[in-house]
Amino acid sequence: MIPDRTAWIDRCCDALNRLHTDDMSTEQIAALTVMLENINALHQATAAPVLRLV
Repeated sequence: MIPDRTAWIDRCCDALNRLHTDDMSTEQIAALTVMLENINALHQATAAPVLRLV
């Protein structure tokens, strides 16, 4: 568990930045980000905000 939400977001952003742009579409990266946020919310005492694709 990552106690600091900012650290969690920074780690997710760093991981996504390492992906090659040709490997995944923007929609796939967004879906992966939402999935990671949901997984992180399951491991926290307070739920993370829900990210919605628009």
